[in-house]
Amino acid sequence: MSAPPDTETAVQRVLDRIQRAWREGRPEEMSAVLATDITFVFPGFSMRLTGRDRLIESYRDFLAGTRLGSYREDRLSIEGGSSAALAEIAFDMTYSRGGRDWRSHGIELWALERRPEGWLAFWRTMQELTEEPVSPP
Repeated sequence: MSAPPDTETAVQRVLDRIQRAWREGRPEEMSAVLATDITFVFPGFSMRLTGRDRLIESYRDFLAGTRLGSYREDRLSIEGGSSAALAEIAFDMTYSRGGRDWRSHGIELWALERRPEGWLAFWRTMQELTEEPVSPP
């Protein structure tokens, strides 16, 4: 079920803020749109990370040793109602880390809800994630 237009617009703004913040190397700027108790479930449900500060730190850790080459969203869908929504982003990116170039693609899922302070992301995971080297070691 597609989200109502006002929900879709609000959720898109939240996602834009999150994506811009980490891609521009300022993950702390996403703080205002993340619930304090957000949970990040790692691909394959292999591990969980709970808390806004821990999620932001995970972005910092990724960025500390990585130089982003390109990032493209292939598909975005937002479904839900007036108080909750699920966003699905299919992405493809290239980056350099550890002296090698990498390509990663997959699907990022965000669950958001409208709270008194506005729309906040409270859950995130990535599925169908692949990472492959595109340059020799």
